[in-house]
Amino acid sequence: MVGASKHKPSAIRSQNGIKYRTLCASCNNKVLGLKHDVALKSFLDQVSDMLRTSTSLPYAFNVQGDIPSITRAVLGHLCAVGVNRYDKGPITERLRDFILDETSAPLPTLKLYYWMYPFQGVTLLRDFALVDMPSDSVTVMWMMKLFPIAFAATWEQHPDVSFALPELTSLPQNMPGQKSEIPIFPYDSPASDWPESPTPTSFAMMGQEALRAYALRGSK
Repeated sequence: MVGASKHKPSAIRSQNGIKYRTLCASCNNKVLGLKHDVALKSFLDQVSDMLRTSTSLPYAFNVQGDIPSITRAVLGHLCAVGVNRYDKGPITERLRDFILDETSAPLPTLKLYYWMYPFQGVTLLRDFALVDMPSDSVTVMWMMKLFPIAFAATWEQHPDVSFALPELTSLPQNMPGQKSEIPIFPYDSPASDWPESPTPTSFAMMGQEALRAYALRGSK
């Protein structure tokens, strides 16, 4: 449970970002690096540019993005979280097929939420469960939070649990390689520590490889 341990988590220094040795060179460089990461970076850059250049943000604005490629990029990076692991099963096998095959459809129950995240640091959570006490339900999430957008993927969400967040996978989208409009809502985002921090009606559980990264003070 978050906040239950009295010991601070151990920290290591990682040069030039977070790295996991879980992807082969082909998947890392070709599948993600040359294809889907390009779409993800373009999406994040548009939102970042809007934050930097606007003196007053509107309640909502649209950016252009290749939604299938952005979805594959986010899921691909989350699949890479961990060391020496490969969890075979109906979920992970379908995620793998979806990421590697641009003609395949995502899991029917997959929901990829996104929201504005104007904070520093990177959070990667793969073994994460959000427990809603009123409904006595558990929602398993994979999460990636980085400036300026955070993402949370679920595929076994309890019907009594809902999140007031836009859902990337529910937007009208074109074929891979073609862009669609993605609405951004700057003022409807949760707190920086949601959903990791407990609330009066919920608490979180996460595995030992949950990771939070900060830039060292004074580094660029």
